[in-house]
Amino acid sequence: MPSGIIEIKKKDNIRFKGYVTAPAKGVFPGILLLHQEYGIDVSTRYLAEYFAAQNYTVFVPDLFWRKAPGCELISSNLDDINKSKLLLNEYNYEEGLDDITTCLKWLREKLKEDTTLLYDKLERDKKLYKEFLTEEDSFLKKRGFVPFEVKFIIKDLMNTRMDILKDILDEQNKKLS
Repeated sequence: MPSGIIEIKKKDNIRFKGYVTAPAKGVFPGILLLHQEYGIDVSTRYLAEYFAAQNYTVFVPDLFWRKAPGCELISSNLDDINKSKLLLNEYNYEEGLDDITTCLKWLREKLKEDTTLLYDKLERDKKLYKEFLTEEDSFLKKRGFVPFEVKFIIKDLMNTRMDILKDILDEQNKKLS
């Protein structure tokens, strides 16, 4: 399973990091896993890996990035327990909620981005597109997608592109009139 630290860009060029893990191949539903008071420690990463093994993309944002970036405290260490209490007392929940919202958007956009790449490939390759039309679910599953989620995104992409084409045709018709 691929896993590691990634950087999330927020508004105004503010960036923070988080731990992400996913199944080895494909695009799967996402889980936003929030760490406990000890940061992104071994037990949090283990839980994320467990969910990834169940075919989920898991993102664990570093919620303490403002005060203690990369925080990984040990729950059996008295000094770390005291540090975690201090972090929790100083934690700004409003800013934290904003971070969580940013991460949820990232998870949603990641699926949409991967689906858009697939859709673009289908538009360019007629043979592949025929295969997709013949058996949508197995086609998508074979490529690591969850059909239920992807179909909605593909339908939305198709509708958006049809609307663009209609607008272009309407403009051309006005010019010809």
